[in-house]
Amino acid sequence: MNWHDSLMLKEVVCERIMTHMIKKIAVLGVLALILVAAGEGLGYAASGRIVDIKVRADQFLKQRQVAEAIPLYKRVLREDRQFANAYYNLAVAYYVSGDLKQAAENLESFVTLRPEDAEGHYNLASLKLRMGQFGEAEKSFRKADQCPSCPSSLSRRIKKALHYMKDLHEESPEAKKLIAYLLSGSTQGLFAS
Repeated sequence: MNWHDSLMLKEVVCERIMTHMIKKIAVLGVLALILVAAGEGLGYAASGRIVDIKVRADQFLKQRQVAEAIPLYKRVLREDRQFANAYYNLAVAYYVSGDLKQAAENLESFVTLRPEDAEGHYNLASLKLRMGQFGEAEKSFRKADQCPSCPSSLSRRIKKALHYMKDLHEESPEAKKLIAYLLSGSTQGLFAS
């Protein structure tokens, strides 16, 4: 397999990882909404007023009205810095709005509060990969794989991702730059000297 074919294969794999991540984020966001609305809160009980604000933010997020959802999530987090699901959904809102840096920062806060959440680490790794932060992505994939509650289906995806990360380490810096641009969906500046 020549360099071009190898790069094309990696592009397809990275695109599949990102598509899967987006689907998982949507499913987990709806699940979090259902659990919080039911009062279960995934092991964390927030005050009723804060939960009401978060539920309203979740409704905006579900309708992809992120400009309305983001300030509400921030308000929740100003009042309760331990509300992990609010960080997660704020990350989703920032991701949908295209602010990958803020999305990553909020996912990092989520996994700090929930270090055993394999899906959270996996989504953070996928986001870091999309941002071209290969070393950070690899660390997060490894943390996800080390979570005791990591489902076998996720573990297989993580092992596949780590295999491709190993291949990236063996490629040239130019190949990493090209892959980062391909993952970002932008070609602006790619061929600039």
